[in-house]
Amino acid sequence: YVLSFSNKGTLLSRNEYSRDTLNGPQYFYQRDGKLKKLQTLKMGVLDGLQQKYGTNGKMLESGSYVSGKKDGVFMWYYTNGKVASEYIYVLGSIEGKVAFFHEEGGMKSSTIYQGNKRNGAYLEYDKENRKVVEGSYVDDLKNGKWLYYDEEGTVVRKERFKKGVQR
Repeated sequence: YVLSFSNKGTLLSRNEYSRDTLNGPQYFYQRDGKLKKLQTLKMGVLDGLQQKYGTNGKMLESGSYVSGKKDGVFMWYYTNGKVASEYIYVLGSIEGKVAFFHEEGGMKSSTIYQGNKRNGAYLEYDKENRKVVEGSYVDDLKNGKWLYYDEEGTVVRKERFKKGVQR
């Protein structure tokens, strides 16, 4: 492995090599010595765990790669450490439920992805976990009935879409 240091002698990175190519875990540090980023490479290509950290030392992003493509659950975090969003990737393509969260906690919105496009139910919630929007997507376009709710859960607006065009 190869270590790199700042002018003041602070460790900035620790990189592993195999046959002159980055291979294995790679560590990058902030000037104060806290971990900034961890990534795993296989012969120069992202393959394995990657994590990024903020200046406060809390994780900002976490996920895994296979042959340079995002694969598995990826999570992004607010600076307070709470989950901001969660995506599921299959070899670089967003697949399955994608969720966004309020900074204080609780679901903000969720939708279903197929082939990197929104395809399925969409739900949105306020900070008190009350449903405020309900609809669906087909090929990344609003489709079908969309409902909008007030704080009491009463439908206050209805919209219909076909392939993204309001009807």
